[in-house]
This record gives sequence, structure tokens and C-alpha cells, in this order.
Amino acid sequence: MPYESHQPHYASVFLDIKNREPLNAEPDVAALIEFPHTPDDLTYCRNHGPITVLDEETFTIKVDGEVQTELKFTLDGLRRSFPHASIVAAMQCAGNRRSTMARKKGRDTEGIPWGEGVVSNLRWTGVRLRDVLLAAGLAQDVLQSQDGMHVCFCSHVAPCEDNTFFGGSIPLAKALDEGGDVLIAYEASR
Repeated sequence: MPYESHQPHYASVFLDIKNREPLNAEPDVAALIEFPHTPDDLTYCRNHGPITVLDEETFTIKVDGEVQTELKFTLDGLRRSFPHASIVAAMQCAGNRRSTMARKKGRDTEGIPWGEGVVSNLRWTGVRLRDVLLAAGLAQDVLQSQDGMHVCFCSHVAPCEDNTFFGGSIPLAKALDEGGDVLIAYEASR
């Protein structure tokens, strides 16, 4: 994977660096549990490819697919178009405790040998995905039959370890839940 355009990323002296390219690092769990909200210096780094610095003025997100109107927003446009929302949420890498699993199984596991510190608890601020999807106008049949439907996310900003993009999805019902907490986050405060 090419790292020529990779931006050097700050990694705290309190993090154990597992990989430099892509940057992957975790804090000691004893330090981590001292705080209700994870401080910057103890927030783990999990990357699947090069780190790219984005220009807030030109970077856009696009909403398309099963919508009546394709939408495109800059970061500022997103902030101005929808109410802000904040949630406190824990985030954990799926590989957390992988080294413990390998030790207990008595064999190597595939992937980064994470300890127990690949978790953080942050206050996320952004706009509700529900508001953005409704502004794009979901088709009536989509709104009526959400079973099995997902909202798909895809970023082509930087290549991933296994592909030219990085993606994921969540159930549409989760994204549209009126009491839900799904954000397009643009800020994480510790």
C-alpha cells in the first residue's frame, strides 16, 4: 500500500505503537480506566490505511442511492443545514484483547496483537443521520419496508488494506430511529 502521501500523525508517548504504517496504537488499560472520558493522549489509534488530512473547505459528503434527491455537503454546509447533536459513546476495535485470545488458545491469531486498551469513551458532536436521510427524501416503499435494508457508507479518500476504499453499513431502522443516536460526527471531545 502506498504511503507516499501519508500524513505523519501524532501518537502520544502514552500509546504502545503496534504499527506505524498504518498507524495503530493503544494505551495501557490501567491508565485508561482512570478517566470517565478518554483524554486525547490515551485515545487509541486504529487505521486501515494512510492518514489523509482533509481540507474542510473542499471535502464533501454525498447522500445518494434510494433517495429522491441526491445531496452533497461540505463540512460547513452540513453544520449549517441541520441541528447539532451530541452523544457520549464508547468505541471499541473488534480486535480488542486479541493477544489474550491467542495466549489462551495457545496459537497465533490473524491481525494486530491488541491488548485490552483498544477502547475509548468520547463525546461525539455532529448531525443526526436520520435528519440527513429524511432531507434527501427516502422513497415511500423504502420507509414502509425497512427490513433487511441498510445505510451503506463508503470513503474513497484513502485506500484500505484490502481495497481502494473503506466502507461499512448499519440497518436503516437504526439510522431512522427517532430516539436514536446515529450521527455524522465532525467532532470528538474528550
